[in-house]
Order: sequence, then structure tokens, then C-alpha cells
Amino acid sequence: MKSIRPRTDLVALLAFCLIFPGFFIYHFLVGKEYIPGLLGGYSTIMALLMLPLVANAYYREVTRNRRRPRSVDATFFAFEVYFACVVLVNIGIGTHMEIAAPLLAIVVQFVVIFMVMALINPSDVRFKAVVGVSFAVLSSIILLNATEGTFVVAALDLQTSNEKIADYQSYAFVYTIVILYALFSTRSGWMRWLIYLLAIPALFLNGARTEFIGMLILALFIEFSISKNKLTILGVTFGLILFAAGVQDALIDLLPDNRVLVLFANSGVDDSTLDRANFLGAGWNTLSDHPLTGEFASYKLGEYIHNALSAWVDLGIVGFIFYLGLLVVPFLLLVRQLIEGSREPGMLLALSLLFLALLFAVTAKHYSHQMFPAAIGAFASYLQYSRQALDMTRRRFTPTSSILVQTNLKQSRG
Repeated sequence: MKSIRPRTDLVALLAFCLIFPGFFIYHFLVGKEYIPGLLGGYSTIMALLMLPLVANAYYREVTRNRRRPRSVDATFFAFEVYFACVVLVNIGIGTHMEIAAPLLAIVVQFVVIFMVMALINPSDVRFKAVVGVSFAVLSSIILLNATEGTFVVAALDLQTSNEKIADYQSYAFVYTIVILYALFSTRSGWMRWLIYLLAIPALFLNGARTEFIGMLILALFIEFSISKNKLTILGVTFGLILFAAGVQDALIDLLPDNRVLVLFANSGVDDSTLDRANFLGAGWNTLSDHPLTGEFASYKLGEYIHNALSAWVDLGIVGFIFYLGLLVVPFLLLVRQLIEGSREPGMLLALSLLFLALLFAVTAKHYSHQMFPAAIGAFASYLQYSRQALDMTRRRFTPTSSILVQTNLKQSRG
């Protein structure tokens, strides 16, 4: 049966390749000194280059399809306008330019990522092929360039202040996006397990702890939701926990510099954990003094709260409610569909991205993390798909139902 939605727009397909696997491959080549870092941090320049093309593709999609659900789109763009206004006002008065200027670039990235994700049809055969190849390439890069338990290129940012080199978190973000789209591009159980077997060790080697833990939880959740034999999945989960606990000490001795193992081994004195606790305390003091408006960039560069409260500090209570509402409301709507029995891949994909975005917002990430627009965009794409699926079902079955009713009436009268 043909896909209900049309093929993914070629512009959106190109933008996805450049923004996600393109980012990873570019920074890997720069880190290995195979090419010069002419594009700087890459993300902002690529977003600016793709903005007119993606915006035009998005506009065409919206205007030619009157049934497109626009509420989530409108809410997201309203948040972006608010976000941009706050940043522009602070740039205008010259306040904390070293923080405000990068946030303006984030606004552009958010808009482009959202539109690209909203335009993507995950069931498109061409897109599935692109995602499959991207996953294989990125996984191979990580696994073939790991030394002593660490993806060496991702660790370069810890050794230098060069802004042209991506950090391990950026590698993990784009790789996680590719993992999830690869997972939900297949209905084959053995293919999903093959993806897990490659992706989870790769994330472990990359060293981004939140992404690694989040993917472990998601993998078990996805399989538990899909599997008919849920006791088996629970047994596998319990066995994995016991195995991890049994080999933890041996792994720590073997790979003492792996960041994931450091978290489990001694999180209480981990420098990163202690720093984030200090940043949180300082942020709470700011919110106590300015509970309604917050205080934009009231911290040194990089010393922000590493969770959703960072939106409250920079954007005030209005921006904080905007930000959390865009994550929580769609997440709860999809959880309800899950409880009601839906297992549609597009729904599970959007739910997985929203889960990770919420996990990041609660535990570890600044509000400017790109998982936020990616998750909202995937949700917008799913709404479009489900609306068209419903319309298609009605068009296909309503005439048949009418014929059956008329036939039954004739028979009863006869």
C-alpha cells in the first residue's frame, strides 16, 4: 500500500542530511585534521544557508494542505518570537553580548530544525534509505575511532578551547536523532536489535551520559510497548541490570577515563556534577530575587543552570511556561494514545523524542538544546500524518458503509 503522506520534500531531505549526519561527519573530518574548519561551529552557518529553502518548502506544504494542524506550529513560532524579542532587546542594550549573540543564532537553528522535522515523512522510502546509510556511517566512525573506551574525536573539546571543534554532547545529539529515525524506519525486530547493539555501545564510547542512559531507557520502553511477551522484556531488563552491576568494577579498571563509567562509579565527587550543583544554587538565588522576569544572562559564560529552569532565568516565567508547555502537553497527548493501544511508528518516534527532550530538560540541558525543536517538529509531523490517515480512512470506508446500510434497509423492507 502506498504511503498516505507524500514523499518527503527534497529540500527537507537535503536539510536533514546536512544538519544531522552532515554536522557529525564535518566535525569528525575537522577533528582528524582531514579538512580545515572553514565553517566554524557549522550549525549556525548551515541553518542560515538552509533557512530560505526550508522556509519556502514549509510554506508550500502549509498553503497547499488546508487540513494541516497549525496549533502546535503556531505555538512553537510564538515561543520563537518571544525568545527572539528577549534576546534582541538585550543585544540592543549591549547586555552580556557573549551570551546574547549565540542565543540569537540558536533562534535561527530552532526554526530550521523544527520546519525540517515537521516536513519529514518517516515512512518515505527515500528517507528510510538516507537514515539507514547515515546510521551505518556514523556508527562505523565511532566504533572505528575509539581508544581506551572513548571516541577520541568527541573528546578533543575537553583538551582544547578551539570553538571550531564539536563537543561530545553535540556528537551525541545528532547521533541520537539518527538512531531514533533508523529504529522507527523498520518494522523488523532483528533490525531493531541490530541497531541497539551498534548504537548503545557507540553512545557509551562517545561519553554523553544523559543520552546514553536515555537511549537505554527508551530501548527497553520501545520493546516493552511493541512486544507481545512483555515478561520476556522485563526478564531481559533485569538480566542486563545484574550483568552491568557485576562487570562495573572490571570495566572501571579497564576504562578509567570513560565518562559514563565515572558517573556510575563516583557521581558524588564528579567535577561536572559538583559544578552543575553550584550553578543550580546560583540560579535559584536569581529566581528568588526575580521570580517573574528572571534576569537574562545573570551568570558567567557556561555557568548556567543545566535544566529547564535556565529558561526561567533568561526568559522569565512566561518563557518558562511556554517552553515546558510545548514539551509536556504533546507528551501527555501521546502517552494517552499509547495507553489507548496505538503503536504507530510515527507516534512512537514523536513520543521518544519528546521523552528525551523532557529528560534533558529535567536533568542536564540548557533550554537552548536542539532536541527541543526536533521533538516538537516530529510531533507536528505526526499530527499531520495521523490527520491525513484519518481522512483517508473516512474517504475509503464511508461510501462502502453507506452501500451496506442501503442494502440492509432494502432487505429488511423486502
